Amino acid sequence: MKYGMAIAAPIVLFGSVIAAENDRIVANVRSQAHFAERVVMISLVREISLAVRAEQEKCPLAGGTESGALLLGIGAIGSGTTNEANAALLDLLALKLDGAAAEELTCQFWSHGKAIVRRLKAIDAPGIAGRCRSRFEELRVHELRGVTDVSVERVCGTPEEIVRRRDEMIAAASGSVDCGE
Repeated sequence: MKYGMAIAAPIVLFGSVIAAENDRIVANVRSQAHFAERVVMISLVREISLAVRAEQEKCPLAGGTESGALLLGIGAIGSGTTNEANAALLDLLALKLDGAAAEELTCQFWSHGKAIVRRLKAIDAPGIAGRCRSRFEELRVHELRGVTDVSVERVCGTPEEIVRRRDEMIAAASGSVDCGE
């Protein structure tokens, strides 16, 4: 019995270390997904804003209005495989993306394939719309306080628009979109 306890103690301690490391990794992934979501929304608002565009045109070093952060943020979220990353990807359906950003989002759903279709079918469109509006108002307080010419309606879709985009993403995830891979 004495030897059994001597062997069990290191195993329990090792298991605790692994659990703590796993918790740290999950917290890190959650933090990265949250950060990428914020980057995507901030970049979208700044691209929509005529005032920001006018200021960027005054600076020849700005190199245009698109920074690439929007596409990088979508790609960072889409490349994740955790529940947190998938939830963040689903939340991106609330954003009114167009052009390259919309194409990038479609391709991220395409890359997940049929594995994400079940989650797409079960989305809570009013909940996603509400989170988008809340996140916009939260960012409006600090990061976007100087951008006053963009309303939440120009950034966040309605539940009906989210359902329409969800159906498009189900088609993409089912493989009916070619993303050139």
